[in-house]
Amino acid sequence: MSVADELDKLASLKERGLLSREEFESQKRRVLSGGAPSQTSNQVEAPVAEQKKGGGVLKVFLVLAALVAAFLIYGATVANTPEAKARMAAQDAISLCWKEQERKSLTPGAQRFVAGACEKMEADYRAKYGRNP
Repeated sequence: MSVADELDKLASLKERGLLSREEFESQKRRVLSGGAPSQTSNQVEAPVAEQKKGGGVLKVFLVLAALVAAFLIYGATVANTPEAKARMAAQDAISLCWKEQERKSLTPGAQRFVAGACEKMEADYRAKYGRNP
């Protein structure tokens, strides 16, 4: 590789932000002083390869962190809507109804009556929200 090619390559690396100004100047002096071009290109390419690998891991981490944050924000937003609060209250009421129905102190007739009320609450929930409680 010629001296001009080496300088172009170094300038390109500096413009892309892969070499600092000090690294660029050091490598430029080495090329201009007659240092072996292959030695210079190896010295420049090794840190560049390390930076690319590290940058890829960082990008993946940032994307994952952004997805987790978006999921949490979406979940917090959806759970705080009036409809979601009403749906959760209806689910709690149905659950409490079935717990009351299981009480041993109720007579068999009262248990059947409470079970019918719980089933009616579940049917209303399915009709309103389109899914099982």
